[in-house]
Amino acid sequence: IPGCEPTKIAKTWLAQLDGAIVKRDAAAIVALFAPEAAVRATVRSSEGRMTSVDISREELAKSTLAAMAGLEDYKQRRVWTEGRPVGATCDRISLRSVAIEQGRQSGKPYRFEALEEYVIELRAGKWLAIKADTTQQ
Repeated sequence: IPGCEPTKIAKTWLAQLDGAIVKRDAAAIVALFAPEAAVRATVRSSEGRMTSVDISREELAKSTLAAMAGLEDYKQRRVWTEGRPVGATCDRISLRSVAIEQGRQSGKPYRFEALEEYVIELRAGKWLAIKADTTQQ
C-alpha cells in the first residue's frame, strides 16, 4: 500500500505500550486498547503446562501491573517486530513481535520470551488494539 509503513506504526504503538508498562500507568495501558478488545494470554503454569486465559483490557492492565509490582531489575527488549496491513487500506495492521523480559521476581531471577500478536486499528486518529494474543515461549 503506497505510503503505508506498517512496521513503523507497529513499533511506535509497541513503544507506547512498553512505556506505559514501565511507568506502571494502568490508564495509559487501557487507553491503547479498544473497549471491545479480545485479549488472550498463554502462559506456562508452575507445573510446566501451557494455559490460556481470555481477559478484558482492564484485567490486562491490572494483571500486568500486579506482575510488575514484585519485579526488580526489570529489563525488556524486542528481538523483532513486523507489521502488515490487513486489507486494502492502512487503517488496520496485524503486528507480531518477540519480546524478552528478565529481572528478579520475589528475589528470584527469571527470564522468558513471548510472541506477541496484535491487530491494531486506526480510530479517530489513534491506533487501538482490537485483538491481542501473547504466548510465552
